[in-house]
Amino acid sequence: MVGRSGNRGLCAGPCRLNYHLLKNGKKEESGFLLSPKDICTLDILPQLIGLGIDSLKIEGRKKSYEYVSIVTKIYRKYIDLAMDKSQEYKVEPEDIKQILQIYNRGGMGTGYFENRQNIVYKEKPNHLGVYVGSVRKIDKKHKKITLDLVEPVLIGDVINICENTSYISEVINGNCVGEIKNIEKIKVGDKVYRIVSNQLNRKQWEVYKKEVKKVEISSKLYQERKKTMLRII
Repeated sequence: MVGRSGNRGLCAGPCRLNYHLLKNGKKEESGFLLSPKDICTLDILPQLIGLGIDSLKIEGRKKSYEYVSIVTKIYRKYIDLAMDKSQEYKVEPEDIKQILQIYNRGGMGTGYFENRQNIVYKEKPNHLGVYVGSVRKIDKKHKKITLDLVEPVLIGDVINICENTSYISEVINGNCVGEIKNIEKIKVGDKVYRIVSNQLNRKQWEVYKKEVKKVEISSKLYQERKKTMLRII
């Protein structure tokens, strides 16, 4: 479509575009009809290991350090659990919630391993976030909203309502308030998703800081045959 090869790392993401499904020239369906959910194999790790798989590739290129940190940590935990035959293999809901919070495209699936009918999410091609509640009250004058929450939301979180984002500035009596653009498009009862958890990101930042190690080196730079080379001593 655009002269770029996904096989060479230059994918333009045509699967994330909006399409119309036509039948006999008439539109039957619209949306992100080719946008697959991300694959999560935590539930079937023991089966994969039992098949003789020795190595798993975890997506991480062009992802945030929070994403890489959370996903690798959780997969390490469950690979070890699956290898330990003395313990029951069970995936904790809180670990799934962390992965959903850091990034998900309308949930996750196992791709073609199991339910082949549940691999596409046509409503949205990027991060959906985690459902946290609904809109209870709208203050159009001050461009603020108040929410009924089923999950705690903290100051610094970012929420999404009908593709409009808001940075949470206040939390009062369990309800959060934040300024939001295009408030005229929002209705009472609209679903609210948290797309950034400030608390989760701060935890991963603390882990990241510990992992970054600086090693002092000495070096000499010299030029040979018109080529600049660096020799580390």
